[in-house]
Amino acid sequence: MKYYHKLLLLGLILVLVWTGSIFFFYNRIVQAEEDNIYRSALKEAEVAFEKDLTYRRWVAGLGGLYAEVSPKLQPNDYLHVPQRDVTTTDGEIMTMINPAYMMRMVYGMMDEEAGLHGHITSLNPIRPENKPSAWEAKILESFNNNPADFHALATENEKPVLHFMRPMVTEEKCLKCHAQQGYKVGDIRGGISVTVPMSEYQQTMKAFIAETNSSFITIWIAGILSIIIVFNTLSRYERARCKAEDELAKTKNYLANIINSMPSILVGVDPEGKITHWNMEAEKISRISSNDAVGLPLSQALPDMQNELERILEAMKNRVIETDSVQTKTDAGTTRYDDITIYPLIANGVEGAVIRIDDVTERMNLEQIMIQSEKMMSVGGLAAGMAHEINNPLAGILGHAQNIEKRLLSDMEKNKSAATECDISLVNLRKYMDKRQIPKMLTGIKESGNRAATIVSNMLSFSRKSDKINRRYRLDELLEKTIELVANDYNLKKHYDFRKIEIIRQYDENTPAVHCDGNEIQQVFLNLLKNGAEAMSEKDYAQDQPRFICRIKDEKDMAIIEIEDNGPGITIQPVNRIFDPFFTTKELGKGTGLGLSVSYFIISDQHNGIMEVNSIPGEWTRFTIKLPLK
Repeated sequence: MKYYHKLLLLGLILVLVWTGSIFFFYNRIVQAEEDNIYRSALKEAEVAFEKDLTYRRWVAGLGGLYAEVSPKLQPNDYLHVPQRDVTTTDGEIMTMINPAYMMRMVYGMMDEEAGLHGHITSLNPIRPENKPSAWEAKILESFNNNPADFHALATENEKPVLHFMRPMVTEEKCLKCHAQQGYKVGDIRGGISVTVPMSEYQQTMKAFIAETNSSFITIWIAGILSIIIVFNTLSRYERARCKAEDELAKTKNYLANIINSMPSILVGVDPEGKITHWNMEAEKISRISSNDAVGLPLSQALPDMQNELERILEAMKNRVIETDSVQTKTDAGTTRYDDITIYPLIANGVEGAVIRIDDVTERMNLEQIMIQSEKMMSVGGLAAGMAHEINNPLAGILGHAQNIEKRLLSDMEKNKSAATECDISLVNLRKYMDKRQIPKMLTGIKESGNRAATIVSNMLSFSRKSDKINRRYRLDELLEKTIELVANDYNLKKHYDFRKIEIIRQYDENTPAVHCDGNEIQQVFLNLLKNGAEAMSEKDYAQDQPRFICRIKDEKDMAIIEIEDNGPGITIQPVNRIFDPFFTTKELGKGTGLGLSVSYFIISDQHNGIMEVNSIPGEWTRFTIKLPLK
């Protein structure tokens, strides 16, 4: 409808322009004809004047003419010259006809025959009848300053006429009659006025205007009809075009809604790598609007795609879909995974490509959780069989080591009596054992045995769920108790004191209690805090100091616990390998590689939760625990 209104406005403008053009040319033609008729009338007046002037000069050159006096020709009472009246030898009375007298008679005949009349006039006439009219007097006065021809349309006796007057210059021949008035050669002594009737000219003009009106009205109507025909044709075309545009807009809007509703980033690029399309998900992730993104190089809008430009160009060149394996990137300390697919445009001669970027971080995390769970299940199956095989010989080793220590180092009566029978002094025997470091060896056997027993105990926790009864605990209270417990930890070998580590608490007050086993959750917290403290002891803090940030909050029916340290970070890749059983970065004999595995098992298997780790080497490590609130 908007385009139809514009077309209608254009049609009205064309009608106005066409009407204005017709009116303009009509006026020009009518005006030209009026000017032509005026020039014709003026020419008639000029011809009459020239004839008059010629007759005057002819008569003046002859010194006057004589004609027989008759009722039509009487002597000129105002002509005072010698021999004005003469008598011929035949007795005929003749009178002199001077130029002015002759012109009066000529103009009288012209007035009777053609209606054209004129006369000689002056501001100082000899003959009173030659006195000028009002308009003639005004023109004669102007001749003194501007002796130019005068002509103008006027009305006489309610009829249109053309007034014409030209100045009369005194010549030598004129002095015969006018010298007595004081005129000299070259003086303007009056003028000849000619009045041309314009009635016939006006009749001609009216006939011309009637014919012109008929022609121009016909042309105007033909033009208007042409405009109407063109307008109707364009209207039908415009309605069809608008309908097609509306359908196209609906289709584009429908496709745009589909594209913008997709959770994937969809980016269209041309063969030069410049962006041609930018969907809503791309706006959301990049924080660049579609208007700003279109036309930018892809590497400028999405710097992470810089390394993909070669594959994009290769896909457009070969017209083959390129699917990239999962790409890893770190965003604000969080590891994210993107799946990138490049679709070259191969239809209808269109060049370019569409890039689809899917955030598969959640899927990858779930896959890693499943892999980790499968590992735990495998280890749990092994642990059940290994525990029985190791426990029996381990019990014997620890039992025998304990008995040896009692029989060699204690003051039992049986030890004394056996030594007396063998003629051996227990004091000397113990000196010998000290020199050979046998007590130290026995202590080492017991420590190694106890460590092996701990490993077996941890392995058994993978093989079966405990039958303990869970209840609701507040996570902030459990974490605070664990911090108090580990605060007494002082490791001489590591040279760290937990009490010198800064603790920043960020607990949401409204986080509800969680159904769990408090002891097991505290065990997980203890492992994380001790591992973090040991890791921070290995970092050189020039300006900062060791620090834990403990956060507790709830999100989407899950309780979130984050324990973050500012230690050296984790350099291994992938970082979630630290949850693998028996995997450790500690030196041999300083760790079993089961602490984090057991913690992972407690969270994922025993409590149906999620345990994740993120780290930036050299800066920080963050463990995230998610426990269901229901």
